[in-house]
Amino acid sequence: MPRYEILLPIKFNDGSPVPEELFLEIRNELIEKFGGLTSSPPSSPAVGWWKDPKDPKGMVYRDDMLIYRVTTIQNEDEFFKEYKRVLAVRFKQVEVWIERLETRQIG
Repeated sequence: MPRYEILLPIKFNDGSPVPEELFLEIRNELIEKFGGLTSSPPSSPAVGWWKDPKDPKGMVYRDDMLIYRVTTIQNEDEFFKEYKRVLAVRFKQVEVWIERLETRQIG
């Protein structure tokens, strides 16, 4: 079963916090489409570091993120490719990271 992990920044690039309503909107959309999701708690965000390959200074950036996980019965790559573009606009990002992992239920 495919599992999609969506990494959403908790701050916009200007440092201002992303409104909680935006996370609730995304959560509700995913629950409506897929029937449920799992999320990291807002009080304990995941932390990621990255470098922009186009930056000649090689500056390292830090992002604090919420992770939304959605497990599906079938491949939903086309949906998530489009949703990724939608999320980039909503979160004012150049890129939003979405991964697909193959999983199986135990038991």
